[in-house]
Amino acid sequence: MPPSTCRPRRHLVFLKTHKCGSSTIQNILFRYAFHNNLSVALPYSGVYLDNTLEGQSLKVKELRDSPFAPASGKSVAHFLIHHTPSRLGDPAGENRAAWLLFRLTFDDSVWITIVREPSAVFESMFHYYHLHKFYGATFDHLLWKLEGGFSSRFKLNNRYMGRLGRNQMTWDMGLDDQDLRQEAVLKEALKLLDHTFHLVMLAERMDESLVLLKHLLCWSDDDVLVMSRNVRKDRYRSYLSEQSVATLEHFNSMDVKFYSFFRDR
Repeated sequence: MPPSTCRPRRHLVFLKTHKCGSSTIQNILFRYAFHNNLSVALPYSGVYLDNTLEGQSLKVKELRDSPFAPASGKSVAHFLIHHTPSRLGDPAGENRAAWLLFRLTFDDSVWITIVREPSAVFESMFHYYHLHKFYGATFDHLLWKLEGGFSSRFKLNNRYMGRLGRNQMTWDMGLDDQDLRQEAVLKEALKLLDHTFHLVMLAERMDESLVLLKHLLCWSDDDVLVMSRNVRKDRYRSYLSEQSVATLEHFNSMDVKFYSFFRDR
């Protein structure tokens, strides 16, 4: 049981990152919301909380019969735990993305996210989203091309579906690939993210991360029992040699700096 000196936290933002074990964490949060009669901001369709065309708000599904629907007359939800295209960090200073998220949440919300070793993120994402069609190469062929100098700059810097590609974790947080050349921008972004998030979990240290999550939220052991989601079978994985890891880390160098910061943190 949680210690009697704290009260369970029930206002939460989970910034869901791609291929970092975030569906596993989301499952924990959905279960807690269901068992404690808490509302969740649900996507209007699909799995993303979509922007309207004007970019002034987020479409959130109104399900009056859903156990996750906000109370009548309420425009904010207890939990915001889905993917959102409104990325948090904004190097230009106009942090509209964060403003959109804050409109859907409580002022005292706990902010959490999860990160993963960058080469593993890219390998998982490549196979899960069938990116061989986008890059025009198998995973091994892509590694060979990267080691020899990628021939198509258009594909290298573009993102599949406008949201998936290199440096995925930092892109999810709001940074773009061109910021790689601006150390000052990355430094300020890391300062912003470190200030915003109460906990950044590590996929490679899931057990320890869940212990930290439990204490941060003042939840019980049962509340953070884990059930893995979207886990691939071994036959769908690619073996990464030391050379392959080094190649992918070079290709995703911003993610390496981002991950290293929070791993050390």
